[in-house]
Amino acid sequence: FFKQKTEFEIASCLVGSERCIRDRNMRVHICFTAFMFFFLLRYDFWVLSKVQYALLAVTCAAVFMAECINTAVETVVDLVSPGFNKLAGIAKDTAGAGVLFIAVGAVVEGIIFLWQPQAFSKLFAYYSSHIGECVAVCAAIVLAVVFVFYTDVFKKFLNKRKLAGEKK
Repeated sequence: FFKQKTEFEIASCLVGSERCIRDRNMRVHICFTAFMFFFLLRYDFWVLSKVQYALLAVTCAAVFMAECINTAVETVVDLVSPGFNKLAGIAKDTAGAGVLFIAVGAVVEGIIFLWQPQAFSKLFAYYSSHIGECVAVCAAIVLAVVFVFYTDVFKKFLNKRKLAGEKK
């Protein structure tokens, strides 16, 4: 019984997380988090304690959680109030403000922990002498921009092609 219930709950959570990833803001948070941890774990240029790494991880998880809660609130509000409603707008705006507050806090924490000019100098020197890796990181940045901003465009394009194929 426990195993079946756990598998069902995990599957439901995965569906919910996929719903959150559809939100562009969540994709922005995912990309920034991925790049930050890539640079922190790939290179030893930044000096951070284990506690600072843990705080960064917990803060990123809090931002993801806030985005999930925001998506849930917006979905419920859309369900119970499909037309324009001032109170529905206030609920959505308030949930969005919660995400904004934790995201700003995460940026401030990142600046406090990661603003180490010598680390940026070492990173620049490293990529100056490793052009292939520099190109790979630039390509990853381009893919992240596509993931964040153009995922919806591709979905709309694919849906139009699918509908056009069904009409034939």
